Amino acid sequence: MKSAAHYQQQKHKQNGSHFSNSPIPYLNLPFLPPVQDKLKVLN
Repeated sequence: MKSAAHYQQQKHKQNGSHFSNSPIPYLNLPFLPPVQDKLKVLN
């Protein structure tokens, strides 16, 4: 899960203010499955 959190933090930096500063809200958003799919590809 650390790698997922790290990926989300990097994605936040890339997308700027589009997301909250904390990676936690990502877990409750509807686009989490696509993010997980990307993580499966990356890892």
